[in-house]
Amino acid sequence: FKSSMTSNGYLFDEDTVQKAVSLWRLQKVQITLDGTEAIYNRSKAFIYDVAASPYRRVVRNIGLLLDAGIRVTVRLNLGLHNADDLFALVRQLSNMYGKRKGFCCYAHVLFEESAGSGNVRQTDESRRLVYEKLEQLESLMADLGIRGKDASLPKETRQHWCMADNGKSIMIAPTGDIGLCEHYSEDHFISHIDSADVVDEAAVAKFRQRREGI
Repeated sequence: FKSSMTSNGYLFDEDTVQKAVSLWRLQKVQITLDGTEAIYNRSKAFIYDVAASPYRRVVRNIGLLLDAGIRVTVRLNLGLHNADDLFALVRQLSNMYGKRKGFCCYAHVLFEESAGSGNVRQTDESRRLVYEKLEQLESLMADLGIRGKDASLPKETRQHWCMADNGKSIMIAPTGDIGLCEHYSEDHFISHIDSADVVDEAAVAKFRQRREGI
């Protein structure tokens, strides 16, 4: 078997990376960065000891993963609040890892719903501006040779909507609860790592139901 994962990248170290290669057969990791050091540390607000800067640790761990032959895709969460800072981040990452095999980046526009109840809903003009920034950022990544997402047509018809219904992915919460969707980390669980052979099939089936209006 082989595996891939989405991670914040913080808890990796030399021993964990070697375990990922030998036991998990990890081939690819996606890590999200929201900006350069000050913006990243403020937005993530880790509860860990921040004396050494979480940003610096995560960026260092990208190098550890690449050294072990594990591919790393950096996802850049883009909004108007951090768009200009991401240009600086892309240049930093390019200088550090742009020539490394297995490294790439892609940008993703933040959804309004993910910013919390206090978020101001976007207007048509703000949407235009954020997608304009997205186009500029993708162009910069392409020029630097680190843009990962290919805009070409897929080779086959997509048979699933997301990770929850593709039959290949799971989400493990810090509590050990197992779910199917990365966006449901507090509920909608289907099992637990201590009893992984017991699966809530009704919860699994619910993820595969198409919502009205979609």
